[in-house]
Amino acid sequence: MSTRSPTKHMGYLQRYRIQLMPTQVFFDAEGRETGRHMGKISADEIVARLDGGAR
Repeated sequence: MSTRSPTKHMGYLQRYRIQLMPTQVFFDAEGRETGRHMGKISADEIVARLDGGAR
């Protein structure tokens, strides 16, 4: 999603309660939110969260 035209994606912003760009929302296999991070995040931290690590 582009930060230049957030109104184009308003439905997603509201559905996932995005208040800051960038925001990463993590889901489990059943589609339940398991965590979120607002701001920059390293690739290593994303992988750790996907592997069930830091939250």
